[in-house]
Amino acid sequence: MPIITCSGKRNAKVAKELTDKGYCSTKSLYYYGVKLHALAFRRLDKNPFS
Repeated sequence: MPIITCSGKRNAKVAKELTDKGYCSTKSLYYYGVKLHALAFRRLDKNPFS
């Protein structure tokens, strides 16, 4: 899931050391931002991790 900080038409000014230029094929757009990867576990009948 992309987290877009600005569109690809602009120059990146926010968090330059963290962001990269990428392309989202689903939305057909270029952007500066980061990608979020999440890993989740299902725990039935137990409290979630804190």
